[in-house]
Amino acid sequence: MKKNIVYVLIILLSAGLYLTGLYGITRSTQPIKKIDLVSEQEKQPVFGEHPFYIPKHGNLVKNFGYALEAGLTCKDLQMRQDTEQKIIDEIGTYTKTGIYQSDFLQGVQKALEDEKIDILCQEAWDKFGCFGTEESNLLQGYNQVCAY
Repeated sequence: MKKNIVYVLIILLSAGLYLTGLYGITRSTQPIKKIDLVSEQEKQPVFGEHPFYIPKHGNLVKNFGYALEAGLTCKDLQMRQDTEQKIIDEIGTYTKTGIYQSDFLQGVQKALEDEKIDILCQEAWDKFGCFGTEESNLLQGYNQVCAY
């Protein structure tokens, strides 16, 4: 009788070790979820630090952000719908995201600051209108059509 109890204990112990071993194997083959401690904002490149950043394109995107905000805010100004795509084709990436996102946001922020002191519409037309001094043809007036 003692011999049978010993055999049963050995079988149960072996089965337990076998199942524990299988559990360990299957458990270790499952991918481990990594916790990313770096926020998305910290992953964004700092202004001008991306290896493919071109300052000339950054200025264009900044001007585009300013002109876009002016076109949405000023009743006499508008932007053609294909203007953004033409800029994307020129710089080779998106304007509102990616490496030029900070430039775009700087342009929008500057436009909002100029709107507070009531110079946005005139400044935008002088700089980005059909005969603009910085980047002409980004904006057009409702009475004056120009192509980018």
